[in-house]
Amino acid sequence: MKFLVIDNAGLFWDAVSLYLHKVEPKAMLNFAAQVDQACDILRREGGYSLILVNPSLLSDTPMAQLSRILDVAGSAKLGIISEPLPKDFVQQVIRRGVSGYFPKTMRAESFVQAMRFVLSGEVFMPVETRWGQYYTGTSGNSAVHEAQAAWGEVADYQKHEAGLSTQELAELSRREMQVLQVLADGCSNKDIARKLDIQEVTVKQHVRSVMRKLDVSNRVQLARIAWAVKSM
Repeated sequence: MKFLVIDNAGLFWDAVSLYLHKVEPKAMLNFAAQVDQACDILRREGGYSLILVNPSLLSDTPMAQLSRILDVAGSAKLGIISEPLPKDFVQQVIRRGVSGYFPKTMRAESFVQAMRFVLSGEVFMPVETRWGQYYTGTSGNSAVHEAQAAWGEVADYQKHEAGLSTQELAELSRREMQVLQVLADGCSNKDIARKLDIQEVTVKQHVRSVMRKLDVSNRVQLARIAWAVKSM
């Protein structure tokens, strides 16, 4: 699995690389200092799964530069990596074809989990909590409505996460919470059973119970909520 990063290397990427290789030992993390170099790499090599670009390196025409990258990205997903950005800007680039927003204020573990989430075909925008600031400024209600119209399911997911109350989580048993946290890593029932040292049939029972208590209808929705809970 190959990742191309258009950003300056540093301590942040050292931490991400360390955790990434724990969960994906064969992962390859390559760097490009500018868009031109990245486009040359993509034309020459190909085979990348995810491209992450820092908008600060996109000169004064960020949308045009993102389009250039998308034109040569092939099947690779494109995400933006940065210090906290205005939510309106993030929403705009998502509508232009970007698959995820990865703020550097995320923990390395959550960052890698978000990468895997995007690689599964989903769109990722972190839900801001009191434990982590991911956006600058506020977008107001109009932007929320605009996001719902633009993304549909993504906006509904964020709304559900944002509305997830402490009371709902408090209804989960200790074991159900453990199952939810392990599920956030993309584990199957069999993997969860092995990690928690319980029977697979017991995992299935816990998953059904958690879905009922959190009012979700399928495992994809449950996985999304698990990501949000684990990032808190």
